[in-house]
Amino acid sequence: MRRLFLLILPAVAALTGCNFMIADIAVNQGNDVLLEGFEKISVNMSQEEVQELIGPPQIRWNLEDEIWIYYYQRRDSQADQKAAMQIYFADGKVSKFEKLQPGAGSK
Repeated sequence: MRRLFLLILPAVAALTGCNFMIADIAVNQGNDVLLEGFEKISVNMSQEEVQELIGPPQIRWNLEDEIWIYYYQRRDSQADQKAAMQIYFADGKVSKFEKLQPGAGSK
């Protein structure tokens, strides 16, 4: 009887253990970019300075000029705010930057 118990106990623990492992965890996606950091970006800043300030981008595009794209989500007690930031580089320096709101310019 004791052997049967010792065989069944691990099987029951393994099967029910999955239920105990489930947790409701909030997952933030993208860089933990603070709006204050983005507001410190200025034209003629180097790529290294930008990366030190707000971290590496999620997307890099190399067209005529390089474009770095950051996605972020800001949560407060009222609602979630989602947006994207684009930083344009010419010759390794910031030439333009903008904050995009979701759905802006599209239907």
